[in-house]
Amino acid sequence: MDLRFFAAGYERLAGSCGLRSLAFCDILVRSMWSRHTYSSALRSIGQVLEKWDMNTFDLRCSDSEFRLHCGDPTPPHLTLIKVRYTSDDISGLELKGRAKRGGSLTTAKLDSLPEILRALGHYVDSKGGRLVRICNGDVALDSSLIMLEYETRHRQVRREDFSITSIYKHTQDMHHERSRISPDIRWA
Repeated sequence: MDLRFFAAGYERLAGSCGLRSLAFCDILVRSMWSRHTYSSALRSIGQVLEKWDMNTFDLRCSDSEFRLHCGDPTPPHLTLIKVRYTSDDISGLELKGRAKRGGSLTTAKLDSLPEILRALGHYVDSKGGRLVRICNGDVALDSSLIMLEYETRHRQVRREDFSITSIYKHTQDMHHERSRISPDIRWA
C-alpha cells in the first residue's frame, strides 16, 4: 500500500508534538474552526481512516490542526503513522467527500467510522466546546469504548467514554433531525 497519498501532511512518527499555552491554542483553534464544525471535520477524517482501513487511532486537536496517530494497516502492523490536518486540508477533504457523495440523495451508514466521528463532533459542537482528543486505541479503555476529551466553554477539560451503542443512538437522533430539515437524506 502506498501511503504517500494517505493525506496532506503525512509523516512517519518522528518526535513528540509540543503544545503551546491553552490561551494561545484557544485563539488559534477558534479562528481556524470558524469555517468548519467539528462534526464535518471529523466526518472527513473518518472517511480517510475508513478508506485506508485504519480502525485504531488517537486524534488530538491542538494549535490550529488535528494530529492523528494510527497503526499502519499493512501487516505486520509495526509502524505508528502520524498525520497532520490543517484547516485547508480539512476543506479539501470535505470537498472530495461531497464530490464522492454526489447528488442530493444520500444514504448514510450510521455505524460507519465517519458517522461515529461526526456524531462525536456534533456532541462537542452542541456543547460549544473545543475538541482536545478522541481515542479508541487506549489500552486502559475497554475496546468497545471511544474516549472523548473536550474543553467546555468555561475552560474545564471533560473526559467522557462512549459506547458504540450510545454513539449510534446519537447518530440516529442527529439524522432524524436532519431528515426533518431536508427530506432528501436517507439513512440505513
